[in-house]
Amino acid sequence: IPKSLLPIAGIPVLKHIIDNLMKIKNKEIVVVTGYRHLDVNSYLVNKYGNKIKIVFNEAYEKDTNILSVDLGVDALLNPESGYIIIETDIILEPKGWNQLFKQLNKSSAWVTFGLYSKILTGAAIHIDKNNSVLQIVYAPIYNKKYDGWVKLLGILIVGEKEVKRDRLLRKEAIRQKIDQYYMGPWVENLDQLPCKIIDLTSYYAGSFNDVISYRKLDDGYKEIVNEF
Repeated sequence: IPKSLLPIAGIPVLKHIIDNLMKIKNKEIVVVTGYRHLDVNSYLVNKYGNKIKIVFNEAYEKDTNILSVDLGVDALLNPESGYIIIETDIILEPKGWNQLFKQLNKSSAWVTFGLYSKILTGAAIHIDKNNSVLQIVYAPIYNKKYDGWVKLLGILIVGEKEVKRDRLLRKEAIRQKIDQYYMGPWVENLDQLPCKIIDLTSYYAGSFNDVISYRKLDDGYKEIVNEF
């Protein structure tokens, strides 16, 4: 089963994401596929018909995710208005999505959840007292230097003012190599891409990269669903 179609509380992760995005007025949704793209494409067409646009990344085996992001942004009809980039292994309770949507059409922001620690490694952000981003790092192997930094959830809002620079820097990075993360241009050019964080720690959220983290996320979300 493709990762994006694994069920969380009985519903594919991708459906959780898209169903919440459908709440946005005047929305435009693009899904970029790669591994098992025919399966994902079939699922999306059966569920949503022509309500979303599907783009296939032919170089998905070599790409980490920077090219997929670029293909998705290029497929938007009006990218100059700003856009939101969402990795498809994200689960977030509906109230969290609603809180996130309140921040759209404002400044650029990275969504965070929890703090970097021994049990929560990966991409982390150092912020100032105004929640402005000072530094972004990717540390999948625990490094105590980043203890207390906020943990990225895998969602980026690109505000209108940063669109042109975001697209330009990403394409420059892609010309060098595609086996890199889409956050790379932001990590290296924060002086040109001012941004803040939107912290959703008070909501149920998470992502998964292995069977253990997937099952933990599934069990936790089932508890949220059962509360209602």
